[in-house]
Amino acid sequence: MTKPDFEKIFASGGTTLPLTDSQFLQGFAYLGENPPTKEEFNWLFQQLCLKMQWLNQNAGFGRWQADHVYATGEICFSSVIGDYRFAECTIGGQSGTAEPTWGAVGATVTDGGVTWVVKDLRQGTSIGKIPALVDVGGGIAGLPAVNGSLLTDLPTPDLSPYLKSADYNADHEKSLITNGYQKFPGGLIIQWGTVINEGNINVEQTIPFNFTFPNSCLSVNCNRKGATGVTDTGYETVSAITSSNFKTVYTTSKYWIAIGY
Repeated sequence: MTKPDFEKIFASGGTTLPLTDSQFLQGFAYLGENPPTKEEFNWLFQQLCLKMQWLNQNAGFGRWQADHVYATGEICFSSVIGDYRFAECTIGGQSGTAEPTWGAVGATVTDGGVTWVVKDLRQGTSIGKIPALVDVGGGIAGLPAVNGSLLTDLPTPDLSPYLKSADYNADHEKSLITNGYQKFPGGLIIQWGTVINEGNINVEQTIPFNFTFPNSCLSVNCNRKGATGVTDTGYETVSAITSSNFKTVYTTSKYWIAIGY
């Protein structure tokens, strides 16, 4: 697509017939049955071109203008600066009477009392490098305000609330084995394991957890380990529960499960 040239104004070399405000607001109704003249058409299309030119120059990222006062941080575009490029004002002042030679990306350009730096819209992938016509409160999130000032250095956003932190990963550790555990969000921990009876009948033994609960063990439950098809009416007792172990009396091999945090 051919780039539009906002410097060329329709009928600038021809004859126009300006309309009055009243005629302009009526449209061609004021002519009655008479057709509009070519001079009236010239004037109408010329006004449309002038309005488009004004928008291009004043929409916050306008084309370079001669004898224009630029403030530090403002930007401008030009049909001769190169594709995807713009100039950012680093020293404010009044531009010269003729457009400067812009040079390559990174070049420092003197333009009357203004100093520019040529930049590329595609610098990195940071949204802070891309100018926008949205007023986001003077540069929130690195976007420029409508006046054309551009924040080229976007601070690294804090994404920690959306990422799995070390604490998050620690809270979700697990070991799904015979003597294992599972940690849950909020601090709840479940541990489990087996106690093998090696012939010590009716002897109280201390059974260690797989690791010490950081705060406290809330509950321990034991069940006898029986053989398939064999009914066992006995029961198990636990005592002296701490954050690192509990006591039980050896009767047979058993399973245990503990809940804590």
